[in-house]
Amino acid sequence: MSPTTYAFYKATPTIVEWDALPDICKDPLRIGIEPPEGRAAIKHNSKQRGFATANGIWHTCHGFIWLHRLELNSYPKKRDIFQRNALGELGYTLRGLLPGSADEKFPFVAEWLVAHARALFQAKEYKKAIKQLDRARGLFPSYYPLYTVHATIHFNEDQTGLGIEILEEGIKATGDPVGELNYHLGLAYFKAGEIAKARTHEKVARERKYPFRFLTRKLAELDAKK
Repeated sequence: MSPTTYAFYKATPTIVEWDALPDICKDPLRIGIEPPEGRAAIKHNSKQRGFATANGIWHTCHGFIWLHRLELNSYPKKRDIFQRNALGELGYTLRGLLPGSADEKFPFVAEWLVAHARALFQAKEYKKAIKQLDRARGLFPSYYPLYTVHATIHFNEDQTGLGIEILEEGIKATGDPVGELNYHLGLAYFKAGEIAKARTHEKVARERKYPFRFLTRKLAELDAKK
């Protein structure tokens, strides 16, 4: 069954958006459940996993779709709609996710917290975004995407040193399995003029097959000028 037949409330996902959704949103579709049963299936699926805050998961699934559109769209009027929906839907579940609760320890919560932080970053609510990232790091220190988002906030605020510290912390905490943190750290060092360090981290990212090649090209251009 095509994911585009899955009717999210005013947010039917494209194929790309479907691929980006958490498994907890996609599991019901893998067993062939179609709307309107899909919403109930998501709740049932989460309860089967022992997750008590099941009622809000439907909103979180919407939130991921709106966030994807927010991050890719530059048209102001559409961004306002996407931003409002992303913050509202992602925030809905998290408001019911009480600190210290059993639900808070489920692995997919890390992805939710970071997604909410990404939406807050798009809204320029940096302090709130960092608060969510700090919560995620306290619960799931090995979840590497949180370090990329946290560092990006600092880089956006021209706080290069703090961004570098976050990425280095992330590499130590996670091992950086896909090379993402090494790539962004290498890029930060390149922009800071520390070329030797940039080369070191670019090499690690390339060996781990991280797909971005902008830094590789910039270093090659630098070599060509010698």
